[in-house]
Amino acid sequence: MRSICFLHILNIEIMKVILFIDKENFESSLKLINRGLEKGKKRFWLIEKYTDYLIKQLPPYLKTKDETFELIKIFIYTGKYTSEILYKCRRWAGYEIERLDELIKNEKKLLEDVSKNNLNDEIKNKINNHVKGIKSIFEQKKEDITKYVEKHYRQSLGQKDFFKNMDRLPLIELKTTKLRQGDGKIYQKGVDVNLATDLVHLAHNQAYDVALILGGDSDLKEAVKLVNETLGKLVVVASFYDKNDPLNSNTCPELIKVATQFMNLRDFLEKDILAMSNLMRIKTTE
Repeated sequence: MRSICFLHILNIEIMKVILFIDKENFESSLKLINRGLEKGKKRFWLIEKYTDYLIKQLPPYLKTKDETFELIKIFIYTGKYTSEILYKCRRWAGYEIERLDELIKNEKKLLEDVSKNNLNDEIKNKINNHVKGIKSIFEQKKEDITKYVEKHYRQSLGQKDFFKNMDRLPLIELKTTKLRQGDGKIYQKGVDVNLATDLVHLAHNQAYDVALILGGDSDLKEAVKLVNETLGKLVVVASFYDKNDPLNSNTCPELIKVATQFMNLRDFLEKDILAMSNLMRIKTTE
């Protein structure tokens, strides 16, 4: 309290900052940064590091002199694993593997039929090679499906640990939506809507002066425009964008245009990334 009063005496304005994190989008930024790096050099975001570091970047980006920035809240938006979604994924995998087994069985029967016919050796060899190729594709698909299910089970366990860790940290509130499943794929839906709703609602309630958004989805564009242009709040978007390769970016160009400022993580130096992340442990196999 004394420090705040002292800042007022010096005529320094305190700017309230809320951090809005689209977890999946922000992590995909680091995947793009990690792209091409050797395993021993890949990084993962560490929230205890990057929150403080990015807040310290606000003054130069917003070109302020007589303001100080105070982080008052961190919202993390992410899809949440449930036992139901994991069951649906496992059930889908079972059906797909059964279907592929039936197709492999049909290919084997085709080989048996070919061996009974009086075909010349050249034609038999072509058919045999074709069938072997098809069987190999089906077997690879079965392996991919199994790995996909295993990956999501590992991620669900990792998410539980992440949630426990976030519960122990100050200022953080998790905003989750249930993950969905369609055609075998698990995906999140509604995360951007929740973020956009909170962005506008909290701006109306004068809860913040600066919104720092770690995300770049196009669904945020209208909310950012309203908050920035109509409600007079400063909005800084931090994400990865390559104007020469938009397909390998995770930021909508239109979102960049309506934000007050854009922190392009692509332009961050190695020292910046090191200050915001930790080194991934290399998995070893015995």
